[in-house]
Amino acid sequence: MFNTNHSLQAALEAFRWLINPFDVQLFFRGIFQKRALVIKRGSPNFFSGLFNTSSFVKMLQNNYLEYGVNINIAKYTNGVRTTLNGTGRVYTGDVMKSYNEGCSIQCTNPQAFNDEIWYFCEILQELFCSFVGANTYLTPPKSSGFAPHWDDIDAFIVQTEGRKHWKVYAPKNPREALPLESSGNFTEADMVGRKIVFNDWLEQGDVLYIPRGFIHQAFTDEKSHSHHVTVSVNRKIAFVDMIEKILPDVVNLVAEQNKEMRFSLPPNAFDMAGVIDMRYDNEEAAEQRILNPLVSVAKNIQKAVTEYFEAGVDQMALEFMKTTLPPMLTPEEQALSVFGKQGIDLLNDKPVKITLNSQIRLIRKHAQRLIFETEDSYFLAHRMANSRVYEGRPEQTIPIPAESITGYISLMDAYPEWIKVKDLDCNSKKENIAFAGLLYSNGLILLKPAANEKEQLELPSSAPKNGTIKKMKKKRNTTA
Repeated sequence: MFNTNHSLQAALEAFRWLINPFDVQLFFRGIFQKRALVIKRGSPNFFSGLFNTSSFVKMLQNNYLEYGVNINIAKYTNGVRTTLNGTGRVYTGDVMKSYNEGCSIQCTNPQAFNDEIWYFCEILQELFCSFVGANTYLTPPKSSGFAPHWDDIDAFIVQTEGRKHWKVYAPKNPREALPLESSGNFTEADMVGRKIVFNDWLEQGDVLYIPRGFIHQAFTDEKSHSHHVTVSVNRKIAFVDMIEKILPDVVNLVAEQNKEMRFSLPPNAFDMAGVIDMRYDNEEAAEQRILNPLVSVAKNIQKAVTEYFEAGVDQMALEFMKTTLPPMLTPEEQALSVFGKQGIDLLNDKPVKITLNSQIRLIRKHAQRLIFETEDSYFLAHRMANSRVYEGRPEQTIPIPAESITGYISLMDAYPEWIKVKDLDCNSKKENIAFAGLLYSNGLILLKPAANEKEQLELPSSAPKNGTIKKMKKKRNTTA
């Protein structure tokens, strides 16, 4: 694990390791979502501890992986991609047979079953503020499993075994760049005339960065198999995704504040304009009676967005908490949290007590978010109890009393340092302890019990255990 108490710093260390020796700042300034990047290391053992074929076999043997859900068997021959999935559970014998028949084996969510992939993806989420997932691909010699296509994510191709030849094509034009959806399968004929930006081998230990919208295809050589891990970031975290979340509320706000927006369309509006190229009886009035009012409304919406963008960030953070992987805790973090140390003795160990001198801190900087639902309703959304399967559990939220908001801000300001419960800045000492108990009981904080503390108060019996799960509305007025 990356050795730092600050989760964002750990994420930066993880990303620095991934693209080493390329500079992180140079990457985000000049490469990120603009062009492909290949990092040739000449170091075959660089990713030896991440995930390989042996890891894949253990994952198959120890877990229920299912065709079409976790595993895809595919072959790409003569310009046609064919999916050859079976049904039910995938066994190692089935995979061996498919491999020997020249098929490529894809695992769509290894982070759900393998701890090394889970940790690496989870910690990168702190940096990218988006779900980070993975796919693994095992391809035999002289084979290809997938047709040319682009993805709706940014991909880091991590070559863990063997070698693979990649062709990467730049988008034809700005409209094709950064697509919001993955493409279908392209043919070889579709590739004619496209600009190739990478056409070479990835060797074991190398990395290839492919931005969203760059078409790519790959094949193995005649003698060597290939195993690679694709780490994907930035799914549905574009500005357009934020706008889609806040625009309905922004439009309602503008309508409330501007009488002009509530006027009805003029009489005979249907005779003023339309998409069909034909004569409209009153088309000379269209600009003044319809277009000009719409332009005025658009300017008001633009002004409202400047007042509402903080709520948009909160909405994106709320989606992040709902969809992302839960943290993978170290043994020390487990021992200092509600999850408990390894080998805990339920019969003889003493319950945790929180006192004013107990020291606490958040487990991750971006594992929770305080959301203002209304002027007098607040809650913490968090990912501490999320499933390792994408959206495998409902959204996890904890109602927060208004008097505890300053306590949460104190914790965020102090992170990653420890803070004493008495310094939480809630309205009273009792509320400080109650708020600390609420966070501890829901797995959001680490706790160091005070030594020789005279005034000891046990966790309030009213503190919700294991989180409070609420079904949230799709749209919220968040103002924080």
